[in-house]
Amino acid sequence: MTRTTPEDQGYLVLSPKDVIIVRPRDRKDHIAWLVERKRYEEALGQIEIMESEGLETVDATGIGQRYIEHLIGEGKDMLCHGLRSNELFAGDFTKAAKLFSKVCGQDTKRWEDWIFVFAQKQQLQVRIRAIENNKIAHL
Repeated sequence: MTRTTPEDQGYLVLSPKDVIIVRPRDRKDHIAWLVERKRYEEALGQIEIMESEGLETVDATGIGQRYIEHLIGEGKDMLCHGLRSNELFAGDFTKAAKLFSKVCGQDTKRWEDWIFVFAQKQQLQVRIRAIENNKIAHL
């Protein structure tokens, strides 16, 4: 006799052309769903909740990296579409800069890469202010 875990339980849905296995969703599935829809902030929030509860979680660094890329890319798109709101554009970089400590951790190469991106986009001052505000000593 084999034991079944909640992950093993599910339903089979049969149709003339398909067989579908339906299983209950868990938090990891929900996080993947949020990331697919570019709802990175919510996904990172769910990861923090899982970590605080001591549950096995997903890679927050990878999601944070994608979130920073998304924020920086959005700002660029706004300027290209004629929306010249410097506050909104800088706000995206500010939000991205605040994620550095979580995303980069002790990885000096990742810090260096992101700082170089900010310098290329002439947003290095935003990153410097975030370092001063958070009193980060990684550099």
